[in-house]
Amino acid sequence: MSTKPTIALAGGTSRFDQVLSRLEHFNTIFYPVPATKEELFKDCLPGGPLANVEGLFCSWPAFYAMGGLKTEEEIAQLPASLKVVALCATGYDQFNVAAFRKRGIIVTNTPSMEPSHSGEQVADIALYLSIGCMRKIPLFEGSFQREKNSIDARRVVAQGEFDPASGQVLGGPPSGFAFGDLTAKGPARMCRNRAVGVAGLGNIGKAIVRRLAPLGVEIHYYKRSELSAEELAASNLPSDLIFHSSFDDLCAASDQLILALPGGADTLNIVNKRTLNLMPRGASIVNIGRGTLINEDDLLEALGSKQIATAGLDVQVGEPFVNPKLFGRWDIQLLPHLGSGTEDNALAAELNVIDNIENVLNGGPGLHPVN
Repeated sequence: MSTKPTIALAGGTSRFDQVLSRLEHFNTIFYPVPATKEELFKDCLPGGPLANVEGLFCSWPAFYAMGGLKTEEEIAQLPASLKVVALCATGYDQFNVAAFRKRGIIVTNTPSMEPSHSGEQVADIALYLSIGCMRKIPLFEGSFQREKNSIDARRVVAQGEFDPASGQVLGGPPSGFAFGDLTAKGPARMCRNRAVGVAGLGNIGKAIVRRLAPLGVEIHYYKRSELSAEELAASNLPSDLIFHSSFDDLCAASDQLILALPGGADTLNIVNKRTLNLMPRGASIVNIGRGTLINEDDLLEALGSKQIATAGLDVQVGEPFVNPKLFGRWDIQLLPHLGSGTEDNALAAELNVIDNIENVLNGGPGLHPVN
């Protein structure tokens, strides 16, 4: 009989040889997560495949599709032997970490860390969306996909009629030349000298600022407390950042608002009809934080009225089931929550999960506990 601790890799297997070799140190169950919680809890009963599991290795999909594990009643049905739930992801809002703590189960995540620095990769996505929205690239891309002619695509965007319902520019290509500087939602502008507000200056927010600075934008930020000159220098941030103690003030000052805040009750719908109307007309919004930061109906209304020109969204409410009204609009640059989705980060995250499981099963508190 094996004396190795039993763990389950929830979500199937790993494609990395480095991870698979580490998993040989455990009695590893490669567990394809079922479609329903009822099936999961049945597998946790005596005699089930998860009955004696001490650690849960939560791969990227893990329990996401079934809605996470959020109630004390659900967590009470997990195996009595379970000591640690280790997540590949940074976010853990699909798990009731307080209820896990009450049961004595440690939950760990994967923060931005060596060697992959996942936060830096999220910031790359933010920069991509930021430039795209400032230059109004989604409008031109949508038109180009439809017209399949570069001159006609620019003509439509410049001279056609914006349709608030579809978010597209209607009409056949008019005559004349279009340079690409004019759109039905206002002119495309260079990045330099634009006021960009970053809401949230944690690791990801700071990485976004470092990418924005070379563009020559005026960077504003919202945080509970102002960073000192020493803190700015330690994070390799520009010394001329403009601090705002309130989110409202940040909105009012920003030609573009980039959201790098966590989810939760404190930030739920922080972007809404009122705060959208505080922004300069024709501003843009980028969200790489959590979908719940934005009231999407209010955003769609603001896009339709041209109060907001463009939005770049890597996260949405209710993922993976996204509001169908967001699709097909030329004024939204929509990504399927790519975040830190690179092979580099996938490997680093899986190795971090194993490190955390080993630490807890050897009596430690976890390397990156969140509860």
